[in-house]
Amino acid sequence: MAPHERPIRPAASATRLGAWGLVHACVLIIALAAAARATSAEPAAGSARPDRGAAWCAQVETDPLHRYAVHAFGAPTGCQARIESDDPDEPRFGALVVQFVGGARYGVDSSPPETARMSLRAAGGLPDPARARAALAEQAAAIGLEIDWSRPTRNAGVERFDDPTPGFNASAALRTEGGRLVEVILQMAL
Repeated sequence: MAPHERPIRPAASATRLGAWGLVHACVLIIALAAAARATSAEPAAGSARPDRGAAWCAQVETDPLHRYAVHAFGAPTGCQARIESDDPDEPRFGALVVQFVGGARYGVDSSPPETARMSLRAAGGLPDPARARAALAEQAAAIGLEIDWSRPTRNAGVERFDDPTPGFNASAALRTEGGRLVEVILQMAL
């Protein structure tokens, strides 16, 4: 019989373990509990704890909107991230802002249960509007949205395109001011 085919035996009771076996079981439980506390406890003084905000700033560098911003405005001048949870196993909720020369800003904001907004704004206008729109479309596709670009709704300088998928409340938007494209927005609430 192969090891994975062996029958499962019922757990030994305290009377079958005997005093010595019971002591070993208690020592094992205490050791496992101590190991669990050690991995979830705050790091000791002087030890390095990963900076999740810095990691998030580095992660967005691959976003199509961030790449477009680097192309349009040059290297970022700063990045600030606020993360709501310290648990690395939980979804990342919080806010992130990457600044560029001339006041351009790429922002990501997410909050429970599943709401997110990404935007790139430059008060003086986004250079090469066609490329900005293409980056917005690429960003939407990268996160699995199927924006219908053929049916915009227009209202007060905002051209909005929706994802028709049932259950999604997602859209992409282009904001113009004074005839210039000043912001591209992607938002969703699932």
